Amino acid sequence: MTARPRPELATEFRGRIFGRHSAELQELLNTMRAAPMPGKPFLFLSKPGQEWTLSKYADTLPLRPVVGWDHVFADIESAEWHVFGERWAAMFGERLEQPASVSHMADPAEAARRAVLERCPSVLAYASARSIRAGESLDFFVSSEGNKDY
Repeated sequence: MTARPRPELATEFRGRIFGRHSAELQELLNTMRAAPMPGKPFLFLSKPGQEWTLSKYADTLPLRPVVGWDHVFADIESAEWHVFGERWAAMFGERLEQPASVSHMADPAEAARRAVLERCPSVLAYASARSIRAGESLDFFVSSEGNKDY
């Protein structure tokens, strides 16, 4: 993959965030996803099925998740597009147009809920592929903080 931005690939991704992509877009996504973990953005599911928060892995070892409440999204498509944009900017030095994130709640109960989420032991998990065909294998990778049962 060349380090030359191809805006048509961003347009393709924006139009179809989930599902099959062209070979060129899939190659770009694979390159983005294979980037080194330190500082890499990811989505933290802060309210199951309702809220996704842009987060990043720490810049140094151990690779702890750092939840940043600056960008909270009410739909997965906007959240995925934002992560794509962050990775695009890291690769090409160009920013893509991004949707607005959900405004922060000044509600004390919301602040308390977020504090509890940040105190919970870290369990990180991901799959080896986002989608597969019948008969293909899928691996899951899970790591946790400390030596505890969850």
